[in-house]
Amino acid sequence: MARMDDSVREAKILDFIKNLTSAFFVVISVIGFLFAKAGRPWGEMLSAVGVSGAVGIFTNILAVKMLFRPIYIPLIGVPIPGSGVIAKNRDRILDTFANEVRNRLLTPDALKQAVSDEAFFQSVSPVLQREIMRLYLRRDNLRALLRVLEKPLTDFFSSPGFEQMVRERLLDVERSHFVLSLASKVGLFQVENLTKWIVSLVKDRWIHFLQGEEGLRELQRQVALMLSKISWEEGDAIKVFRETFERIVRRILERIDLGELAKRSLGEVEEGDVEAYLEKLAHKYLFWIEMWGGIVGAIIGLFMGIWFVI
Repeated sequence: MARMDDSVREAKILDFIKNLTSAFFVVISVIGFLFAKAGRPWGEMLSAVGVSGAVGIFTNILAVKMLFRPIYIPLIGVPIPGSGVIAKNRDRILDTFANEVRNRLLTPDALKQAVSDEAFFQSVSPVLQREIMRLYLRRDNLRALLRVLEKPLTDFFSSPGFEQMVRERLLDVERSHFVLSLASKVGLFQVENLTKWIVSLVKDRWIHFLQGEEGLRELQRQVALMLSKISWEEGDAIKVFRETFERIVRRILERIDLGELAKRSLGEVEEGDVEAYLEKLAHKYLFWIEMWGGIVGAIIGLFMGIWFVI
């Protein structure tokens, strides 16, 4: 709530500065015209600065508004060509956003981080060593290992460490991509919400994977492969289990289309809310584009005014 209040306050301040600058150029224009009419030569220079600055800032404000929403010609109600580019390409933008999340989140480094929790392996290694060595002697008891795997993996996917890993990856994605960073600033890309959705999907997928026939067959293949490689050395057993665990986790994570999840979550946002987000974006990040229109216009007007006076 405090963050929202700060955002509203900042938007009001930027609006005030923009309106004050626009009013300044208008006042300068009027003063210049009055002085020029009174025969003061530098009145033309003032009016040129004011008119050019006002035209520049108003043109850029209109351009920014046209970017985010359609602008209609008064009376006839026909949209100005080129206006509402973002609104017209909503689906394409969502597709691009989904691809960025998909390509940047499920990277080899991310998957490697997901399966490199040393604390997890240290906590379960005594049980795993005992059960794996017992199963090495009794190869027909594969289901016992499934029961051993179920709780540690379920605990792992439910642990704060796994959630933190997902959150850190999302933050890395946000920081490394300009569009996603802007989307995060205005609330379109919400790291906490996406983290919770992803963790929930991973746990649901793991339960389905464990209880369904597909998961049973896959785990049995991996267990059989693991048991075929285990030696009498407990260290080797744990090493082989780690490799098996990595393959299982990778398979579960790769089955979840995080990009489609992000796209769906954004697609459910009401268009009015999207427009509000875009307004915030314009206020905060395109403010200087609008202001520079007035500044550059005023500089051009100054040179034109000097030319008129000379």
